[in-house]
Amino acid sequence: MSALEKYLKEIYYIPSNPASFSGPDKLYNYIQKDGQFKISKYKIRKWLQSQEPYSLQRPLRRPQNRTEIVVAGIDDQWSADLMDMVKFSKYNKEYKYVLVVIDVFSKYLWLRKLKDKKGESVATAFQDIFQTGRVPNKIRTDMGQEFKAKRVQTVFKRKRLIIFMRLMRSKHQCPSVL
Repeated sequence: MSALEKYLKEIYYIPSNPASFSGPDKLYNYIQKDGQFKISKYKIRKWLQSQEPYSLQRPLRRPQNRTEIVVAGIDDQWSADLMDMVKFSKYNKEYKYVLVVIDVFSKYLWLRKLKDKKGESVATAFQDIFQTGRVPNKIRTDMGQEFKAKRVQTVFKRKRLIIFMRLMRSKHQCPSVL
């Protein structure tokens, strides 16, 4: 163990030290004030990442821009989208898409396999889901042609659903599932 590593461990692991169990900035400032070693923030960050307590206590980063959805209860609002599974179709009996429908309140999930994303296939999948006995008041989809298809809109209107479509601005902003 080098002298620098020993010095860092003394600072980081002794609770009486003001920079103990802290982040890279606080540790760097303490080392600069102490003046025993010249070390960059990069090296401190690298050393901290190799320390188990730092990795375990580091806060989990989550995306900040999440749309808050307020619903009244079960089956008030569902979200629907298609999952693209084209590259796995040869392993899935030529099924290329999965219709993913989720109840926003209860997080109950329905999945229906589709060979194509034509309106006819999507409408049939929705009818199958509605035959389970649950029907929402509102349904939210993206602006895809598969949900704008006349047949799908007819199925929604028969069930008297309020339909609204969201606009996805970029692939980066799209959630992985719904």
